[in-house]
Amino acid sequence: MKVVALNCGLIVVLILSVPVLVFGCVKSGYYGVNCSTQCPQNCQNGQCNVMGTCLNCNEGYKGNQCEELCPANWFGKNCAERCPTNCKDCNKVNGSCDSGCYAGWEGDFCERKCESHQYGQDCSETCGNCSNGYPCNHVSGICQNGCEIGVFGDKCKKVCPVDWYGTNCAERCSPNCKGCNRQSGLCELGCFPGWKGMYCKECMRCFFFFTQCIKQKDNLKQSYF
Repeated sequence: MKVVALNCGLIVVLILSVPVLVFGCVKSGYYGVNCSTQCPQNCQNGQCNVMGTCLNCNEGYKGNQCEELCPANWFGKNCAERCPTNCKDCNKVNGSCDSGCYAGWEGDFCERKCESHQYGQDCSETCGNCSNGYPCNHVSGICQNGCEIGVFGDKCKKVCPVDWYGTNCAERCSPNCKGCNRQSGLCELGCFPGWKGMYCKECMRCFFFFTQCIKQKDNLKQSYF
């Protein structure tokens, strides 16, 4: 076989001394009449056929002339690779998550969960007081195993309101208490007149002669003077 170039748009190939015309440009990267048109810019290595169709595309592009940018969530050669699952959208060439990660994930490819006790968008939120120091859900921040004593709410960030204490703030402080500890229920601020004890549940018999101390027991009220 012998190849003879007659001009930039015509090549004669001699096969067994029989001339066969093959159209193509001797000059790489060009096509068309007189080989005057440059191949589309996104053709891989600038190579196209005599019709201007790219032999392959640069990564991040597709189409006959590699004129189409990869659609959302796709990247790579001929846009055949899927962006990482936790990626909002990715770099059309290498698949890195240039547009950021969904809540609860971090890393160049959004491949890592938020570190312990962090959650949310960009892992920028701190978990609340989850029970026994357990981490919260890395996406929502919800404490899936409940709260520490003295706080409540799905994220365990709300402190017990006045006069309430304990697990999920479900216990009521003694009505004789001026203010109790939100974890233990102890009356740290003291008792109202006529009452004593750590929980202000003990009635004082001789507080003042005009003060009546009422104590509730088995639904019966007993008065002491």
